Amino acid sequence: PILGAILCGIGIGAEVDLMAFFVSRYFGLRSYGKIYATMFAAFTVATAAGPFLAGAIFDRYHTYAPAFLLFEALLVVTCLLLLPLGPYPYPARGRIAAGGARRAVA
Repeated sequence: PILGAILCGIGIGAEVDLMAFFVSRYFGLRSYGKIYATMFAAFTVATAAGPFLAGAIFDRYHTYAPAFLLFEALLVVTCLLLLPLGPYPYPARGRIAAGGARRAVA
């Protein structure tokens, strides 16, 4: 359980950081604060609602299987919503390398 808790913490930490990174890459910086705040609020509400829903479903059906199916379906919907984003419209600024050629920075 301790290793699982550590891995969950790393995953959530990475998820929040990646969300901030992707918002800047896909939507630019003009409305970054508003877009990131909206996404973070949705993330926070979903993080709070997930265990509550799982517990309520377990109390009703005495198994977590319906909760897992619901969460998997929501994950598929989220992936389908993100799929049309395509490549970054705001790529990273390049650096000037030796010889004057620009190269992208990841």
